[in-house]
Amino acid sequence: MTRSASGCKQKEAALCAEFGDFGRAVEIYEQAAKSDAMDSTRRDNTKEHLFRAGLIRLAMNDVIGTKKQFDSYLSIDGSFGNSREFKLLDALLQALEEQDADAFAAAVEEFERINRLDDWKVALLYKAKQLVEEEPSLA
Repeated sequence: MTRSASGCKQKEAALCAEFGDFGRAVEIYEQAAKSDAMDSTRRDNTKEHLFRAGLIRLAMNDVIGTKKQFDSYLSIDGSFGNSREFKLLDALLQALEEQDADAFAAAVEEFERINRLDDWKVALLYKAKQLVEEEPSLA
């Protein structure tokens, strides 16, 4: 895929996520990560694609599926597991699983001490945090 085509796909994925088509957005970012991981000129983009896909997965409210996908991210890029981005995703997933809004907020705050999150990422984190703050249903 050419750089311009890849850029168009990234914009499509971002828009899909903004408008709630999380499945399509994740598909695009995960495919981009796989493709970039195999291309030495674009390998540096892999971590960002996996991070974006992970944030979307957190907003999808599927803890079990998200855990499985996070494991698969490590097979795409073995160094991703040691990154600050992966550690944030993992901490947020744990907070979602435990319904711990304080732990969720603390993980984001810790990450932002070194890396600022852009508005797109903050919007997804807000959606994910709302899942933590929702009352569990009694049904």
